[in-house]
Amino acid sequence: MSDKKTLKKELGGSQLCQNQSKFPLSKYFIIIYLLLFLICCPSISAHPYFHHQSKSKIKLSDYQTLQQEWLATQPKMKRYDIPVLSKESIPDILKYFNIEASIYFLQEPSYNPYDYTFFYAKLKNPPSGLIGAYFKPRHNPFNIKYPYEDDEFTLEELLDYGIAIEEAFVFWDAKQKPQEENVNIELIIIEMFADQNKEEAINNYLIKNNIIKEPKLIKLGCYNATPHTGLVLPLPFGKFLFEFEIDKVNL
Repeated sequence: MSDKKTLKKELGGSQLCQNQSKFPLSKYFIIIYLLLFLICCPSISAHPYFHHQSKSKIKLSDYQTLQQEWLATQPKMKRYDIPVLSKESIPDILKYFNIEASIYFLQEPSYNPYDYTFFYAKLKNPPSGLIGAYFKPRHNPFNIKYPYEDDEFTLEELLDYGIAIEEAFVFWDAKQKPQEENVNIELIIIEMFADQNKEEAINNYLIKNNIIKEPKLIKLGCYNATPHTGLVLPLPFGKFLFEFEIDKVNL
């Protein structure tokens, strides 16, 4: 009996040793796994954070560079200086550019707010003879707009916002003497055939001399407000600088 008890004790002891030897081994694996997870987890979670931080810094530091790179892919801002006899002709001129504008609020030299079609914001220190400026907005991915405040910005300051302005139409009072005069007028005499009218002869001359590429709408006694429009605005006087009638003036 004592031998059985001894054998049983020994067997129980050996089994216990086996169980003890098996249990710690699995436990070691769990501990190792947890340690690896704790070591790797911070680095995994830290990567998106630092990656995001670095991207943010790059965007902040290169923001102006990105703007200039984008602007370089766009058409350059066009400026048109247009003399008019009265502000009432401004909407008609803008219609040639497919722009519907209102001059209802145009009492002093003003400009239109970004993406609006009426003159409202007063220009700061407007030069003599300036009636107003209309800016065709340039929509950009940076959502940059030119500013809009009464008496805060001069015309030249606003024209620096090329990223937000696609075309600028600057209207001047034609009845006022320009501040600077640099006039070089050449009188052109066109020989006409019997079967030609004046409008056709004028178009032929302009095309032949590479002044225009295709025929334009021409009304006698008129001029073109810009290089890209027809000759449809009436000249200030029936006679222009000379003692005979002028059919048209091409600017």
